[in-house]
Amino acid sequence: MTGRNRYICALFLSLLFGLGSCTEENLIDEGGTPSGEQVALSLQIGVSEGNDVSLQTKATNAEKGELISTLKAFIVNEYGYIETVVPFTFADAQKAEMATGDLASCLSDKFLLYPGTYTIYAFANCEKLSEMEEVLKTTRGKLTLPDVVTWPYQAAFQPGGTEGFIPMSGEKSFTVGYEGGTVSVSLVRLLSKIQVSFRNTTAKDVTVDSWSLEEFNTKINLFQQNSIQAMTSEAWSIGKSYTSSPITIEAEEKSGVTEKWFYVTESKMNDGFAITLNSSKIGSEGKKYTSTKTLSRNHIWPIEILFSDYYLVLSVQGENPPIGGYPAVTTKESLTNTLTCNIVGGGPFVLTPTLRATAEEQTVPEVTWSVSAPSNKLIQELSVVVVEGKSQIVGCMAGSPIVVGAEDGEKLVSDSNFTLTAKVGDKELASFTITLKFEDIFN
Repeated sequence: MTGRNRYICALFLSLLFGLGSCTEENLIDEGGTPSGEQVALSLQIGVSEGNDVSLQTKATNAEKGELISTLKAFIVNEYGYIETVVPFTFADAQKAEMATGDLASCLSDKFLLYPGTYTIYAFANCEKLSEMEEVLKTTRGKLTLPDVVTWPYQAAFQPGGTEGFIPMSGEKSFTVGYEGGTVSVSLVRLLSKIQVSFRNTTAKDVTVDSWSLEEFNTKINLFQQNSIQAMTSEAWSIGKSYTSSPITIEAEEKSGVTEKWFYVTESKMNDGFAITLNSSKIGSEGKKYTSTKTLSRNHIWPIEILFSDYYLVLSVQGENPPIGGYPAVTTKESLTNTLTCNIVGGGPFVLTPTLRATAEEQTVPEVTWSVSAPSNKLIQELSVVVVEGKSQIVGCMAGSPIVVGAEDGEKLVSDSNFTLTAKVGDKELASFTITLKFEDIFN
């Protein structure tokens, strides 16, 4: 072979190996290249409590069937490829809990990962969601997840049976070093639950023929997001008709009548959720709107429909004045038992309640006011004082939204609520839920 031919042959082989190395580099870009030695890890899975963000290892807020029945967890690398489907070995006692949707938490078997950055995607009870059917069958390759899933059931859903259990999802990014350990992830229910109750503080019995609460969405984000999916034409409602056997709420009944839990999707209504009521007190098709306009996932929302001879007028004065001005006084009126007010800039505030009768000919007796503890530390030093014979509620709001929650899921809170109760002696005439919201002074 001549020198020229030897040179051409060497050049051809060089190009051939070069092309081979390019192909290998492309594969590495897609799947990542391991470095170091594999380390052993375990995955701790729990359920986030309702109205909370902390990892639940005991079923403190859960009713029967509201926890884990089926479970699948993926570990995905930074390129989106599955490194492992997390292995679990369940004891007989755990299997029995899973059969009824009551497993609160579990620890996986050991699995191996190279040092690097990964993401956990965990799912419980998601087999009834059509968009998740193929996902849950995946064992290798790139994990493709839907952004939005469709809730196939509506007001009739109850956990268990042919409709399955409450779907949950959780995600968490983590870094593997050169030592093993345990990584935890919290599952968050895709649904919330609502319980409607009736209470009658009037002097006459009230008969209820039917009620409804609307609307709720069919589309849900697969994972918890700051925004909620827009309402679609397939929106649905919950409710009950008692036309064959109307219920009676007795006069001055303190315990009232409580309905079962309804499971609903996260939803947002700009004017609040509409409650339509047909009763002997209101008449046909009486409609009110809740002060709550957004219902996030994994929340517990008890709604009390209160029949009362009285309503509340509340003046709100925040003592953080606008630049060059004086504190504004806002007067709000509530014909239901809920009311929401803004405190501009936070700081000290004064609420002046006035009880009014729903009937013009009815007189309002002298009442004493009391307040419950606020729902969180956004409001502090809440108390009732009497100034020149008139009751006032005084308190102080933080100067900005506060952070609450556990390390695994902190959230920013800009509102707090408490109960305001009017009494004559020991007799309760009316009670109201007051929500105070922080409003930025520059708004």
